[in-house]
Amino acid sequence: MGSWITYDVANTVFWTGTVGLSFPLWITSSATSGDDATLGLTLGTTMAVVMVLSPFLGTLSDQARTRMPFLAATTLVSVAAGLLIGVPGVLGTLILFSLSLASMELGVIFYNSLLAEVSTDANRGRVAGLGVGIGFLGSFIAVGTAFAFASYLDEPERYEWTIRVVALLFLVFAVPILFLLKERPRPVAQSSILTMVASSWMQLMGDFRSLHRFPGLRIFLTARFLYALAMNTTTAFGVVYASEVLGLSDREVQLVLLVGICFAIPSGAFWGRVVDQRGPLIVLGLNVFVWTLVILLALGISWFSWSQDLWWVVGCMTGVVMAGVWTADRPLMLRLTPEGYTGEFFGLHSMIGKVGRVLGPLMWAGMTSLYNQQAAVLCLVIIMASSLPFLSKVPSLVSSRQKDGPE
Repeated sequence: MGSWITYDVANTVFWTGTVGLSFPLWITSSATSGDDATLGLTLGTTMAVVMVLSPFLGTLSDQARTRMPFLAATTLVSVAAGLLIGVPGVLGTLILFSLSLASMELGVIFYNSLLAEVSTDANRGRVAGLGVGIGFLGSFIAVGTAFAFASYLDEPERYEWTIRVVALLFLVFAVPILFLLKERPRPVAQSSILTMVASSWMQLMGDFRSLHRFPGLRIFLTARFLYALAMNTTTAFGVVYASEVLGLSDREVQLVLLVGICFAIPSGAFWGRVVDQRGPLIVLGLNVFVWTLVILLALGISWFSWSQDLWWVVGCMTGVVMAGVWTADRPLMLRLTPEGYTGEFFGLHSMIGKVGRVLGPLMWAGMTSLYNQQAAVLCLVIIMASSLPFLSKVPSLVSSRQKDGPE
C-alpha cells in the first residue's frame, strides 16, 4: 500500500510542477510570447492523443499477466521527455511537454487499476484518501522547487528548470511501486502482440456496446465527463487567471497554492473515512456542488471587483474539494465496475476524463479569443453544475462490486 501511495506523490509532484504551475507561466512568458490559446491548444492536442489511447491500453493491460510493465514504460518516457524540456527551443519544448504529459496520464490508467491490489472493499476509501492526502505532499515539493529557482533564475529558465527537476522527482517517487508492489499475476492465454491488440480492440468495442447493462456506470461516466472537464480546466488555467486577470504576482500565486495544499492533505484522509462510512457517491456529489460555488467565487472577484484576498478562500476550498472528488471518484468507479474488467473500464474511465481535458482547454482558448477569461470561467460554472443532476441519478446503493461482466 505504501508504494502505491508514494506513486500518488510522484504524480502530484509532476502535475503541480508542470501543468499546475510552471508550464502555463512558461507559455505566457515574454521569451515565448504565447497566450491562453497556445496553452489551450497544446493541452487539448495532448489530451486528444491520451483520449484515443486510454481505453485501448486499459483493455490491453487486462490481457497481460501484470500491469506493472505498462506503468514502468509510461513513467520512464514521461521522465525522459521532462528532463529535456527547454533544450530544443519553443516548438521542441511544446512537443516534449506533450509527450511527457501524455505518458504520465496514460500511466494513471494502470496506477488506478492497481488500487484493487492494495485495498479491500472495506478500506478502499481510506486507501484512496491516503493516496490523495499524502500525494498532495508532492505539491509542496513542486512549489518549493519553483520558489528555489525563482530566487536565482529569470523567466523562462526558472520554469524550464522547475519542470526538469520535478520530472526527476517523479522518477524518484515512482521507484517504490516499480520495485516493491507485488502484483498478483493473472492467468492469461499465451498470445502474440498482434493477437492481443486485435483482441483488445474487439473487447473494447464490446465494452462500449455493453454499457447499457450497467446504467449506474453509464450515468456516472457522463457525470465524470462534466465535472472532470471543469476541474481539470480550472486547475490548468487557474494560475494564468490569477496572474493576468486578478494581477497576482508569481510569488502570490505560489503562496496561495501552498495554502491550498495545506488544506488538501488532511482533507484527503478526512474524505476517505467519510467514503467508507457514508459511501463515495455522497462525498462526490457534495464536493462537486461546493466546487461549483468556488468557481463562482473566483468569477465574482473579477466581475464585481471583490477583494483579491478572497483568492485565498478560493485556494483553500479548492484544496478541500479537489481532495474530496479524487478520494471518492476511484472507489465509486470500482464499485460500479464488473469484476475481471477493471483495466478495461478504468480505460473508459480515463478516456471519459480525457475527452473533457481535450474540450476544456479548447473551450477556454475559444472563449478567451472571442470574449474574455471571465466568459470562460462562467462556462466552467455551468459545466460543473450540470454534472450534479447526473450524479443524483447514480444508484445510491450500488453493490460493493458488480459481479457479472459484460457479455
